[in-house]
Amino acid sequence: MKFWEKDKLELYKNKIKNLYNKHKKLIDIGFNVFVFLIFCVITFYVAMKHEVWGDEAQAWLIARDLSIPDIISHMKYEGHSCLWYLVLYPFVKLGLPFKYMPLISCMLVNIAALIILFKVETKKIFKLLILFSEPFLYYYSAISRCYAMIPLFVSVLCILYKDKEKHPYFLAITLAFLANVHIIILPFVGMFILVTYIPMIFNSIKSKNKKLTKAYIISCFIALLGIILFLIQVFDLQCVLIVNKLDKVNEKNDFLQKLGESALNVWKEIAFFYVENDISIILALTTVMLILVVSVYYKRQALMFFPTLIIIIILNAIIDFVSNVQRSQLLLILMFFFVVTAKCDKKKDEYIPKIVDVTFCLVFAILCIASTYDVSIAMKDEITSNFSDAQNVAKYILENFEEGYTMYTLADIFTTTTVLAYFDNQQYKFYNLIEDRYYTYYPWDLKMEDTLNMDNIEKVLDKSLQTDERTCIMLSEFAWYYMAHIEKSYDVKLIYDSEDTFRTKCEVAEEYYIYEIKRKGEKAD
Repeated sequence: MKFWEKDKLELYKNKIKNLYNKHKKLIDIGFNVFVFLIFCVITFYVAMKHEVWGDEAQAWLIARDLSIPDIISHMKYEGHSCLWYLVLYPFVKLGLPFKYMPLISCMLVNIAALIILFKVETKKIFKLLILFSEPFLYYYSAISRCYAMIPLFVSVLCILYKDKEKHPYFLAITLAFLANVHIIILPFVGMFILVTYIPMIFNSIKSKNKKLTKAYIISCFIALLGIILFLIQVFDLQCVLIVNKLDKVNEKNDFLQKLGESALNVWKEIAFFYVENDISIILALTTVMLILVVSVYYKRQALMFFPTLIIIIILNAIIDFVSNVQRSQLLLILMFFFVVTAKCDKKKDEYIPKIVDVTFCLVFAILCIASTYDVSIAMKDEITSNFSDAQNVAKYILENFEEGYTMYTLADIFTTTTVLAYFDNQQYKFYNLIEDRYYTYYPWDLKMEDTLNMDNIEKVLDKSLQTDERTCIMLSEFAWYYMAHIEKSYDVKLIYDSEDTFRTKCEVAEEYYIYEIKRKGEKAD
């Protein structure tokens, strides 16, 4: 290239640079709007394709069938705060159909995306990485669970953190709400209070600023109150699934083995879920080591991050039915928070080697990019595959049974609660033959262990055959054992069959079968 051409190229570069600087604000707004629209289109499309499952239906049914005081008192059986149920409450009461439940979580995550794009101060590349990673694109937006509130509250923390001394009350209220999302976030909230509010209080006392000291102490109490309110709701814990697991923690050797497996699995599933096992282990261990090195310099961020990671690992070891993938996505969002806040905590005279800063950002980028690949597979499955026949079953019941009819069940509880959520209020009663009770939402109480024997099941069916015009049983795959015994005593006729094999991503069968029961010798309709 000739000399004059190099000068000409440099001139063009300067012109473009000057043009960008002149219209920087307008270009930034245009960029943010463009990214936000793309993000909205993707997330809303996937949310509408998402088939709502039993764990999502459980929260919907509780909000539908209980009053607000009853919801709060019922939390001892759920092991959760009532916050998510109260978010659902107005939507349920205003008549939003259950199939549109994912739009609620999608809306919350989209508000978080809006805050990140327009209000959070960090590089555009980090905003793109987090928005198009697993939790934002799918796991928190399409799947309607309490985790959907995490991106919103953390994004608010990101914009408040820089001027935390000026907005202690807003910061505290956000932390109080965040504490009531899920137990998995409590260690982060606790450590945030410890490493942020406590130094603020001591510094204000040292500077003899009584007004600030009072403000910091009150706001710290507000944040702690959020944790206390959560603990009060679950203090008298009676969720049989959790209680039984806690009882088994005493088996030390088994627990330590599970703890080791959980430590590896939780970190692997942040971003390496679909990677070949040996490679995913190497990648997971490498990223952990790099974060440990970076933590020497970013102490405040490490103090908030690692307790959260450890609690997730312990909970996954104790309660092995939890969704590792969905909960471990929390770590990605917290890493974004640390990327944003790391610069805020850097003191003017503090020297941090550039390699440390680059490593910190690189690890975050690797995890986000890997998670985007992972989530593309999950989203493809969501769009192209059918995982449940619950909506069709609900439609069949509506068309073939009168309102108020009692449907007996020998089915997996998640599959039956999904069907119930498609009805308006309590149009139909479901009666669990195994546990001998009616239900809509499922009470995770100790009665779950009181399994009926076949004689008792036959007594219930005999009574129904004497008093009801029609006796039908809905069952799922796991109940064939019971059905084989029923066929010995009664004439049965299959009146509904899912036909195709439906299986959730958690490998739970979502097939439904409805049988009409008659006494031996009587013809089934």
